Amino acid sequence: MYGQLKSWKARLLFLIVAISMLSLMNISYAQQTQGFVLEPKWSSPIGVLEGQEASARVACPSPPSSLSLISPSYAVNITLFDARLDGNIYVVSFKINVPSGLYDLEISCGTTTLYSPRSIVVFPAWPEKLRIAHITDTHIGLVLDNGRTSDSYLLEAVLLSTILGSDLIIHTGDTVDVGAMSKDYYTLYELTNLAGIPSLIVPGNHDYSGDSALTNYGYIVGKNVYYTRWGPYLFIGLDTGYYGRLTSQQLDFLEKTLEENKDSTMKILFFHHPVFNTKLVAKVNGDPSALVNRNPNLFYPSWREAPDITARLLELVDKYNVNLVLSGHTHADGLVLYNNKTYFVTTVTTGGGVREGDYRGIKIIDVYANGTVNIVPRPGTTVFDPTIAINLDKTSVYYAYSNASLVFLLEGNDKDLKNMINQNSRVALRLIGNIDTMLNQTIYTKAENVDYKLEYQANINEVNVKINSLSESYKLLIAISNIEDTKPPTIEIAQVKPSTPIAGKDRIEVIVKATDNEWGLKNIYVEYMAPGGDTYKVLTFPYTGEYYMAKLPLLPNSITSLNIRAVAVDLAEHQSTTDWIKVNFVVPTTTLASSTPTQTSVYTTTTQTTIFPTTTTTQTTTTQTTQEKPAETTTPTQSIVTATPTEKPSGTKNIEILASIVVLVVILVAVLLLRKKVINYLSFFLFIMYL
Repeated sequence: MYGQLKSWKARLLFLIVAISMLSLMNISYAQQTQGFVLEPKWSSPIGVLEGQEASARVACPSPPSSLSLISPSYAVNITLFDARLDGNIYVVSFKINVPSGLYDLEISCGTTTLYSPRSIVVFPAWPEKLRIAHITDTHIGLVLDNGRTSDSYLLEAVLLSTILGSDLIIHTGDTVDVGAMSKDYYTLYELTNLAGIPSLIVPGNHDYSGDSALTNYGYIVGKNVYYTRWGPYLFIGLDTGYYGRLTSQQLDFLEKTLEENKDSTMKILFFHHPVFNTKLVAKVNGDPSALVNRNPNLFYPSWREAPDITARLLELVDKYNVNLVLSGHTHADGLVLYNNKTYFVTTVTTGGGVREGDYRGIKIIDVYANGTVNIVPRPGTTVFDPTIAINLDKTSVYYAYSNASLVFLLEGNDKDLKNMINQNSRVALRLIGNIDTMLNQTIYTKAENVDYKLEYQANINEVNVKINSLSESYKLLIAISNIEDTKPPTIEIAQVKPSTPIAGKDRIEVIVKATDNEWGLKNIYVEYMAPGGDTYKVLTFPYTGEYYMAKLPLLPNSITSLNIRAVAVDLAEHQSTTDWIKVNFVVPTTTLASSTPTQTSVYTTTTQTTIFPTTTTTQTTTTQTTQEKPAETTTPTQSIVTATPTEKPSGTKNIEILASIVVLVVILVAVLLLRKKVINYLSFFLFIMYL
């Protein structure tokens, strides 16, 4: 056929089409061979009773051959009794013959093993009560104005949720700050999966930000619209998208789901943008259409702009007796009791920016099989007070682990947490590496004003820390390690930027290098002091590798020099400090010529010393400013996203290499047949672009 193409233009067109088809074949074949678990996911687990049947939906390159359920205390291979094809997807049915607990799902398809962590919750009987920890707006990827990172708040929220006796976590979106940053979703995945309790997650508008709406979210987290039924408890996750409200298609899905589950006695909806306005705390009664049309200021602006959508949602909530609706987005508390039966709860940001007077926190809510909702306020407050969430800035949680050790540190000064400890307060520390080796290592503990108990046994890769009580000021250190931490960390100042700061104009950035080869680092900060002034502290944030950065505030131009030093503290409370070094500023002065009214600025340079040798570093942490609606590079559309794999198998890369070799051979043959040099050059260029 190629020889029949006499025109060089026709041959060029043929070459381009051939390359495109091979590329598509490569992508399609790679997708078919890698495989992934569609349902259940760590972001939308299923609940099932002991002895009952469950099912999973998987994309496999070959028929599923085995299935295992794995928990820290139990692992069992389950004999498959049904694996049937539904289109291109295998529906795998199996019987739950394991005791109650939270399980990882592992399915083998030939040589491929698929894995879905924390995706199956097994109950001995449906519980009369579930405690929900509501977290939202974690904004992973941010460095906050107080120097802490957003992921440190997520870790604290996850572990405090279990300390407060929660049975599950519901996350209502803005999981990361920029949806295009896939590494931030992997941080979300890693930290959330430290929890010994299940989690339900939906996206927010920040998950849409970037070059491809919800691509990373769907690939790493899962679906954006779904429901799961745990006996009497019905959980429906929806997506208000970038524009801040549900679509009519989602309302159709909601109505169908509610109709099919009318017998559920506890119905819970969760999505990102709140229906009612920011910080509204009130009881609201009335007909949905009348409320929307006569009292538009009751509603959040994005819902106010779509009165028909808002009214229909409220009608469905009313008709099907929805008990609880959870949202976030506003970074502030809010609570509306609608028609005396439905709580609309908005919770403060867990890890994002805050306005003056606001705070970062989580909210605890007890729900009951009989339909009762009990919002648990912070001690000293009532349900309808404006701020009732648990303040995360009053408690610090550190968690460091490797193949050789695991260290957990809880400390704070919080009477609220003291008063919320109950019989279910515990932290499950999942061990990494060889379990028997880990448990044969020494367990180092240090407790101040904490009554606790350790629970563990051989062949179980989990240590439970049961917290019985604690005082207002407390500290608890648990270290499972083959070494005792006896040495202080190392720290040095690597660079100060700019090298010639201008007084009153430049903010100083200090890059430090800090390491600890034992249990790990707890805090790294920079202290600065003007001559004769007070000493101030600024926390660092990860910069790259072993390097950390602190950004000092803009100082007044009256300060002409500054003393700076860096401090590192490890998890065993050893501290290292650098020597004070002096930074001199360039001071702008103003002189006036007597013969002209023109004012001229002249820089008078004080003695400037190059303080440190320049260290070449590459910044990998992106500092963002949290906004209500981030700048977008695309106009996203809302859709129901199909979950995709969290990890590509190594075979995919081999397929891509093979396809590239085939393309190379095709192009080389084509080039030999072509007579025009210009086509040869174009063919070579296309090949390079393809690679």
